Amino acid sequence: MPIPVKDQFTNDQIQDIKTFFNQGKTRAEIGVIYNKPPRTIGKLLNILGIKRSHSEAAKLKIFSPIDNMESITIIKSMRNTHKLEDIATSLNSSISAVQRICKKYAIDLPTDYQEQQAKRLRDAWTNSMKEVASVKSKQRCTEDIRNKLSKASKLRWKEDKYREVQAEHRSKQAFNISSIQQYLYDILDDIGVKYYREYKDKQNDPETVIGPYNFDCVIPRNNKPTLLIECQGDYWHTIDKTIRKDNQKSSYISNNFANEYELKTLWEHEFKCHDKIMELLKYWLGITKLEVIEYELNQVIIKKIDVKEANTLLDKYHYLSGCGRGGIIYGAYLDDRLIAVCCFSSLIRQNLPYDHITSRELSRFCIHPKYQMKNFGSWFIARCIKLLPASISLIISYCDTTFNHDGALYKACNFSFDGMVRPDYWYVNQTRWIMHKKTLYKHAKKMSMTEVEFADKNGYKRVYGSEKLRFIYRR
Repeated sequence: MPIPVKDQFTNDQIQDIKTFFNQGKTRAEIGVIYNKPPRTIGKLLNILGIKRSHSEAAKLKIFSPIDNMESITIIKSMRNTHKLEDIATSLNSSISAVQRICKKYAIDLPTDYQEQQAKRLRDAWTNSMKEVASVKSKQRCTEDIRNKLSKASKLRWKEDKYREVQAEHRSKQAFNISSIQQYLYDILDDIGVKYYREYKDKQNDPETVIGPYNFDCVIPRNNKPTLLIECQGDYWHTIDKTIRKDNQKSSYISNNFANEYELKTLWEHEFKCHDKIMELLKYWLGITKLEVIEYELNQVIIKKIDVKEANTLLDKYHYLSGCGRGGIIYGAYLDDRLIAVCCFSSLIRQNLPYDHITSRELSRFCIHPKYQMKNFGSWFIARCIKLLPASISLIISYCDTTFNHDGALYKACNFSFDGMVRPDYWYVNQTRWIMHKKTLYKHAKKMSMTEVEFADKNGYKRVYGSEKLRFIYRR
């Protein structure tokens, strides 16, 4: 076992080291006195709690031991013919110290040095070296040491002052809000749930900081542990380094706050499954029925909107998510809140028998779950059709019986049945949540994966749905 740093010095030597450091000597200079590397001196000073700021160093006029004309001349004469390690050795200094001097005095080093250094490190870090390092690590970090560190950490986190300092530090850090985090917050707003969250333009809610960690969303619950939710991207959170951090985060909660918090994870691909996030939240929060908002049709304002605005509703509540091909889009608003979307897109290949110039497909139609009202759907579609340019004379729409749609809505809008369309395939995971093939394909492409690779990795199986019903409306 290696000798602890503090045990490598006598009490008198430790006192002398304090004196030397306070007088302005560098760690390297003190190391030369005791035949120890600067790193060891630095570790000892950290253990003793002795630090020196840059301003204090400036007052003491502390300079690097090689910050002199003789050393600078040697560096200039050797920089193109010797390795940086050789230059540092000749000056009895470190590579980083030589680099700092070069930067300070604008001494150009070979441009390929960093690349060469990286290659040397890669070549030196062989499999046998990795095995040796692994064995040494296991020998140093025994079960007894791990237990001691764990016990010390738990005791430290029980100190209110320590937790306050860590919480304040974490809450001030800047975080980016992912799109799936924003979807989660929007859904919680829609169902009227009180929660705490992170922000990208201001300080996070302090409730999201627990110990050394930040959590995407915190939801208080009556008579149950507070719910913590983490939104995890399919790419970044499958990297080994991130997996380890996520496991540490989970272990911290389960080991220290099992009775206070319950941690749940939502994956990016789960947001692509129709209604899955909404249903999971309702289950976790014990919500059996959503409150439906009552309103009159004459209170609703219909206006043309862009794809970005439409997607704020479609990404959350439409089984295809997003506005697809775009087109002419209308939104229904109640008190400045978007409650429904109707999109008319250009025709695609399966519509070839129809005139592409005078025809459009009703490709997206979605009503916010809290604003579902009898006759609202047919009323909204009928008024959107009236707002379309006069040049459009035919509207085509498809009713997917896979989702138990029977075309009643289109019949109420005076659409006529125009035939059957062959079944298409979907993807279903082990818990029977459905993802549309286009959604899965786009997400797989984003991940630089094929459709089949993404489906296999995340447990989705291809299944064929039922037939589609085609309806048309002539103006």
